Amino acid sequence: QYDDEVRRLEELRAGAHLFEPFQTIMKEAARYDYDDMILWVVRAFEADPDLLLQYQERYQYFLVDEFQDTNGSQKKLLDLLISYWSKEANVFVVGDDDQAIYKFQGANMGNIRDFKDEYDPERVVLVQNYRSSQKILDASMAMIDYNQERIVKEADFNLDKTLVAKASHKDSDREVEIKSYVNSMQEQAAIADKLENDYKAGRDLSEIAIIYRNHRQVEKLVEVLEKKGIPLNIKRRVDILKMPLVRNVLNVLSYINDKYHNKGYTDKALFEMMHYNFFEIRSNDIATLIWQTRQQREYDGERQGKGPNPLGKLISDESQLKELNLRSVREITRLNDLIEKWVADVNDVTLQVLFQNIINEGHILNYVLRHPDKSWLLQVLGTLFDLIKEESTKKPDLALSEFLEMIEKMEENKLPLSINKILSSEKGVQFITAHSSKGLEYKEVIVFGATKDVWDTRRGGNNYFKYPPLMNGDNDVNVEDERRLMFVAMTRAKEALDISYSLQKEGGKPQESSQFVSQITAATELKVTPQIISNDTVVDYQHYVLFKQEKEIKLIDHDLIDRMLKGYKLSVTGLNKYLKCPITFYFEAVLRVPMARTKYLGYGRAIHYALEYFHRDINEEKNPDVESLLKYYRIGMKGHRAHFTELEYKNMTALGEQILPKYYEKYLSKPEEGVQEYGLEVKVDNAEYGGVPIKGVLDRVAIKKDQVIVTDYKTGNAKGQHTKPKMSTPSDKHPKGGDYWRQIVFYKILLESDRRNSWNMVTGIMDFVEPDKKTGEFTQKSYAVSEEHVRIVGEQIKETWANIQGHKFDKGCNEDDCQWCNFVQNDYVMDVSLIDEEDE
Repeated sequence: QYDDEVRRLEELRAGAHLFEPFQTIMKEAARYDYDDMILWVVRAFEADPDLLLQYQERYQYFLVDEFQDTNGSQKKLLDLLISYWSKEANVFVVGDDDQAIYKFQGANMGNIRDFKDEYDPERVVLVQNYRSSQKILDASMAMIDYNQERIVKEADFNLDKTLVAKASHKDSDREVEIKSYVNSMQEQAAIADKLENDYKAGRDLSEIAIIYRNHRQVEKLVEVLEKKGIPLNIKRRVDILKMPLVRNVLNVLSYINDKYHNKGYTDKALFEMMHYNFFEIRSNDIATLIWQTRQQREYDGERQGKGPNPLGKLISDESQLKELNLRSVREITRLNDLIEKWVADVNDVTLQVLFQNIINEGHILNYVLRHPDKSWLLQVLGTLFDLIKEESTKKPDLALSEFLEMIEKMEENKLPLSINKILSSEKGVQFITAHSSKGLEYKEVIVFGATKDVWDTRRGGNNYFKYPPLMNGDNDVNVEDERRLMFVAMTRAKEALDISYSLQKEGGKPQESSQFVSQITAATELKVTPQIISNDTVVDYQHYVLFKQEKEIKLIDHDLIDRMLKGYKLSVTGLNKYLKCPITFYFEAVLRVPMARTKYLGYGRAIHYALEYFHRDINEEKNPDVESLLKYYRIGMKGHRAHFTELEYKNMTALGEQILPKYYEKYLSKPEEGVQEYGLEVKVDNAEYGGVPIKGVLDRVAIKKDQVIVTDYKTGNAKGQHTKPKMSTPSDKHPKGGDYWRQIVFYKILLESDRRNSWNMVTGIMDFVEPDKKTGEFTQKSYAVSEEHVRIVGEQIKETWANIQGHKFDKGCNEDDCQWCNFVQNDYVMDVSLIDEEDE
């Protein structure tokens, strides 16, 4: 059924059978929208003349406002209703072709021409403008006059639409201003500074509107104003699946589902869950539990990730919890009891009841009700519950696992679960998109970010789909549509209009102003005024962009950290991890929170296994071929079967079988010149540098007569946006150098410190086993390691080691995609805030 729906949608994309297949899919899914309802009425009137006559008798006078925004089906409906009277119909339409900005929704400006041709109506032009000053009108009209598709330019209409401001609006104290800024940061900083000063001066900010093309433009600006306490109004769509509260609730559901199905749930999932605010467990106690499970694993001789779930077992033993002198024994025991109950509920109650039990018994609802933003969070929680109820209505026996699979598919395919988040303040500045601003007016308007790539080119919209019959949509998207949108934005202003743009993007890349800016200045006396923004203003803005009300990380006892670090040796993985994010290092290297198995980890290990044993055969002069490589790969996949679901195992096996023959042909089909032997999975754990104990495992060492070449295998995308910085050598932009470069230099330091061999490593290679998806080419990045490189990385090793020994783990990278920084900010429970005095 899924394949059949995909095929139908592909037909739609190709333009075949444009309307009926889509209607069939919607009908089968019991879905319809407003446009469907209009089409049903049109078809009913066409099929039943008597029904049409009833409505023609009922309605005899018609007024259509915003006529330029009607689509084909709406125009057809009007034609049918007035068809009885033909040209004598009592119909009055009002429209402005210069404000036709909804073509992407199927609006057809041709309806205005058709209406004139069909009914020959009397035409009245309203040129007296009661909103804007003459200067604003002149600038707006000068720009829109560049459009050729205008009614006033069609001879048979014989119209003049030169707008004249009402007498009291002819002049304003303010000129229309066009401002350029050095970069987008300065542009945003200037606007934030102006609004802050206006607010402090007591001005009613609701008279000011910031009009923009898309929400992404103002995300940082809105965030800074919120932090500064400047009142504002904005409505934006928020995907609640990305919100910490929803993510945490779904993680609880996922953990319960995994435990119910005995899927080998991990310590990591439980570790994260125990930190959620609503369970009120002290972070120090959780760290102590992790230490205890590590000790238990080492005592039992179990490797990480093997054997039973030790953390889950430990929290079920109340007597052992008390022996550890934990302060959250009651809360930990309660969570364990709840987990056992919820697992039992999976089979005994409906999904709706299970969800209710979890949010009530887990104190999630109580946590929301205590939150300062409780009305918004209640709406978020209610939206998730509504989805469960909606899906349960369609499938009353909906299982928890089915619901979670649906959520996973939504996330994989970037399908949001969206609701409107409304920030509302009676005296707040208005943030509004150009499309949403239509029909509104403000004393002062700032048209923000008027650059070419934002305003001159439409993005999104109908994509590959053409408009179906009766929609009469114009599938052409041209600059005239965007010019109309700018016209609408400009004419929202009553007394003052600023148009601003920046000459550089945030990354320093140059950008051009919108062509509409050039057209305004070319057709009027207006000039672009370069803005000089003080460094203090920019620094203040940047501070608020970066500022987070960060939680202090409450570390476990320093003595316990010392015990955890006892015998610790610094690897290049640990070095890279600490340099990027000390918080991540704390959780993954100090606490050593067990990490979940993933398909990518299993796939990478299988590739490494195949290449290792292929080269072992070369060392033993067995002359391995491509079939040998594939055989070892399949063995590697079987050895890591636990990392995959059944479908993942099938797909990832096929991926390797597709890639490895090409890799063999490129690099392995012929002997490497001058190589005497290969060192494979070379383990070095007795080295040191500047008093720092270091260790590492090298994937492959090609041993030649007078030198060795170290190769490290990577299974990621060499051309990916996250990979390129990792490959960089030290520069002004990347003064520390990239992770992959540092890894090669670290290996040289490691080999020079190794007492067992006297290998001279001159070169290191990062070998990307997967080809580029576009070109099919493989990438090998070669590094010649200099003494200066060794010095730089050597200093990084010594400084990092000193910081680790000094327990400096309190600062994170604050990157949006950093799992542990987000975890600390959103989930990490402080030891005092949720414990009341009676409990103390």
